[in-house]
Amino acid sequence: MYDRCSGRQEKALQQFDLIARDAGAFSARWARRIHRASRLRGFLGEVLILNCNLLLESTEKAPILAFSHKKIHDLFTVVELALARSFPMHGHTVIAQGGLFSGMYIYRDWIPLFLKHGPFRFFTESISRFIGSKIEALLRETNCHPVYRRFRDVPSRKVYNSIIFSGQRISGMTYDQFIEYTRSETLKSIDTVRDDIQVRNKSLVIFPEGKYQQNGAIGKLNSFLMNVARESGHPLLTLSITYDELCPDRRGNIDTFITVNKIESQQQLIKAAAASLQNNTAITTSNLLAIILLRAGKQIDLDTLESKLSKLSNKLPELQLPFDERLLDSDFRKDRVRRMLKSRRTWFEESRKTLRLNSTEMQKFKATERTVNDLEWNQNNITHALPVLSELLETT
Repeated sequence: MYDRCSGRQEKALQQFDLIARDAGAFSARWARRIHRASRLRGFLGEVLILNCNLLLESTEKAPILAFSHKKIHDLFTVVELALARSFPMHGHTVIAQGGLFSGMYIYRDWIPLFLKHGPFRFFTESISRFIGSKIEALLRETNCHPVYRRFRDVPSRKVYNSIIFSGQRISGMTYDQFIEYTRSETLKSIDTVRDDIQVRNKSLVIFPEGKYQQNGAIGKLNSFLMNVARESGHPLLTLSITYDELCPDRRGNIDTFITVNKIESQQQLIKAAAASLQNNTAITTSNLLAIILLRAGKQIDLDTLESKLSKLSNKLPELQLPFDERLLDSDFRKDRVRRMLKSRRTWFEESRKTLRLNSTEMQKFKATERTVNDLEWNQNNITHALPVLSELLETT
C-alpha cells in the first residue's frame, strides 16, 4: 500500500517550529515557498509514497537517503516527502554538484547564445552573477555543500575562457585560481558532511546518479557519493522516483511516486543501490502506455489500447513489483488514457477511434531534453519490468 502525501503537507507546514527545529528556520521558510511552487501549473499533482513504513523505523543512526534523478520536479518531490512525514525529521546535510553554486552555469545553461555577444554580454554576465549568488546563498543556508567533479563541474581551460562559459569574467578568477578554489571547496564540503553525519547525526541526502539520465533508466552511480555512504556506517534507504508524466491533469500537473527500500548489506553497495533504485521504480500508467504504443507500430485502435492496458494492469499484482494500485480500477485507467490523448494531442491523428502516431511530433522533446523520445523514456523508466511485460503483451 502507498501513503498519500496530498493534503498532509498543509498540516505539516503549520508546524513551523518543528520543521525549524529539525531543518533550520531558513529551510522551514523555503519549504513553504517550494511547496506552494510545486502546485503551480505544470508541476506536481499527487505525491504517493510506497513502503513509507521504512521511513518510520527508529534507528540510532540517521539514514542516508539516496534518490533517483529524473526531472526538474525532483526538488519539489524531495521537499514534499519531508513535509508529508508526520514524525520528527532528522536534520539533513546535502552533497550537491558544484555547478549549482556558480553564476557561470546560469550563464552557460540559461542565456541564449545571441545574448552573449556585443553589448548584451555585459548585461547577461551581470544577471548571471546576481542569480548565481542568490542560488548559492539559498543552497548554503539549507546545508547544501558543493563537490566539484572534473569535466562535469570543472570545465577545460578552453571552455572556461570561452564566450559560452565566460568563466573569468563572471567568477573573477583565472582558470588556475578557479581550479584551486574548486579543490579547496570540495575538501571543505567533505569534511563538513562527515562531521554532520558522524557528530551531529544528520541524514545525508544524495542523488548518486549525479545528473538526469536522458534515456530514462537508472544510470551509473557516483562512486564518491556511495563511498561516503559506505564509510559513514549509517543505514541506506533508496528512494526511487517515477512520474506519471504522459497523463497530466487539466493544469498540466503530474502524479509522483516514491518507493522506499532499505539496503541491508554494505557489500557491493554501489551495485546494490543502483539495482534497488531501478527495480523499485513504481510502474505507472505512463510506463504501460509507452510500452503498448511502441509495440503497436504506426497505429492502434483505441479500444485495443484500453484492452491491452487493462490486461497488463490486472497482471501487475502477480509480478511483485511496486506499481500504482489505482491501475486496478477501470475508471481510473480510462481517465488516464483520456488525459494522455488530450495532453499529447499532436502525437496522434484520430479517425474513428484509430490512433495514428505522428513520429515527427514525438521526436521533438528528444532534440532538446533527452536522447530518446518521450515514449522510449517512459518505457526505459521500468526497464527492469520490460521482459515480463513484453511477454504479457504478446499474449494479449
